[in-house]
Amino acid sequence: IKEDVQCTTIPRGKYHIVDDITETNEILDLKEDVCSFIDELGVPLYHIHNSNGETITISYSNIERV
Repeated sequence: IKEDVQCTTIPRGKYHIVDDITETNEILDLKEDVCSFIDELGVPLYHIHNSNGETITISYSNIERV
């Protein structure tokens, strides 16, 4: 079954990772809006580059705006 995925975005800005998925207490500085790449069970997922340049996959509930 193929579902239509709408582009849901995280607005640019500074965010704190509230879920310890990267095992750090990291602040993300998004220079541009980030569009979701997939919607899993109604939850949009995003690829974001952390401060080390690594790509991490998060949902909006994994971060909070600083």
